[in-house]
Amino acid sequence: MINEVQSVDWNELLSQDTSNPTALFDLFYDALSSIVDKHIPIKQLSKRELNFQSKPWVTSGISQSIRVKNKLYKKYIKTKSPYYHSRFKFYRNKVNHLIRISKRQYYNDYFIKNMKDTKLIWKGIKQIIILNSNCNQSPTKIIDNNSEITDTKSIANAFASILLI
Repeated sequence: MINEVQSVDWNELLSQDTSNPTALFDLFYDALSSIVDKHIPIKQLSKRELNFQSKPWVTSGISQSIRVKNKLYKKYIKTKSPYYHSRFKFYRNKVNHLIRISKRQYYNDYFIKNMKDTKLIWKGIKQIIILNSNCNQSPTKIIDNNSEITDTKSIANAFASILLI
């Protein structure tokens, strides 16, 4: 790869249109990115790989256990056998226990590592409690004294009257 980058005649490539710096940069970027893409292609991750990357506490051992658990579940669904059902439930509980321990250990290490950086501490806290923007929606209707209120001002006044009592 380094030989290919060195073999490109950059002077010839970049001397084509010196009046437009954007065009020069585009030529440079295209030449370099084609070499990089040839030697280091971008790998598209599957949904499963993306899911595991978003959960760094899921180790390779835990992911192997999850696969075994899923196989036991498929056998249970196929056979409806109480034997496979009990094995699946036992294995599922063990995997969930391992995930809880691993997650606890991951965040414990995370907070110890970032003890002096409050921004990263708050980032970790937000990851744990999973703040959703959907939680901040206001009600569209309420029932007060057996009557339905849908007007936003009336809803606010009804809440205010409850709080003042």
